[in-house]
This record gives sequence, structure tokens and C-alpha cells, in this order.
Amino acid sequence: MAFYLKKKFHIDKLFKKVSKLNCSIIFFISPKKIKKITSHIQKHFNDRDILIAREMTKLHEDYIRDKVKNLNNIKISEKGELTIVISENLNSQNRLQVIEESVKKKIDKLLKKMSIKDITSKINIENKISKKIIYDYCLNKKNET
Repeated sequence: MAFYLKKKFHIDKLFKKVSKLNCSIIFFISPKKIKKITSHIQKHFNDRDILIAREMTKLHEDYIRDKVKNLNNIKISEKGELTIVISENLNSQNRLQVIEESVKKKIDKLLKKMSIKDITSKINIENKISKKIIYDYCLNKKNET
């Protein structure tokens, strides 16, 4: 993600959107600008890890790995270009969700009557379980038979 936003409102809005992604986020920024947006990064990515790479593939390359919550304590050189990598959200609820046995039995019955897409939507609404988890379970059940 290239980083050209200057207004704090736009930066906050962008970070709010990308913080919902459960994947690593990479962007490029100058050392001067990172000091201006540190609070925004901490606000939206506080429970994640961060890698700050300076002058990658050059003679004086430098890598700093830490938690985003410690970002204020990190000394960042004013020279060079920075590549920032924010880790995926390891505390995401989607990773922790498990389908209960009663829901699995219901899905098994519905697989005989409905499409996987319809089952996924129905179970998602009723049980607040991630559609991806439901869909994957349905596919596995379908492939077993």
C-alpha cells in the first residue's frame, strides 16, 4: 500500500478499514512521516507485531521487530526509506471460532436440502459464525460423501 495521505482524518479512516483485514499489511513511508502517524498505527493495530525495515537490499539495511504498542520507544533513523510490515491479527475471533456439534448436525441435515451458499448464509445469521468457517466445513462434508 503506497502511503500518500496527509490529513489525519483520511489516515484514520484508511487504517480503520485495513485493520479489519486478517493478513499482514505492508506500506512504504518516509521516517519523518512515520513519527506523525505512530498514534494512528497504535490505535488500530495495537495487538499486532510490527517490522520496520530501513534501506532494504542496501549496504546499511536495518530491521526492527517489536510490538506495535512499543512503537513510541523505537528509535527510527531519519535517513532512508522505510518498509513497514504489520502482522496479521493473531487474536482474531475468526481463528478461534469452532462449530458446535449441534450446529454441525444441523448443517449435515441442511446439506441434503440446500446449497452450500444458502446454508452458509443461514448458519451465519443464526449462530454468528464466520461464513468462511461454515463454508469450509460444508465443503469438507460434501467431499466426504
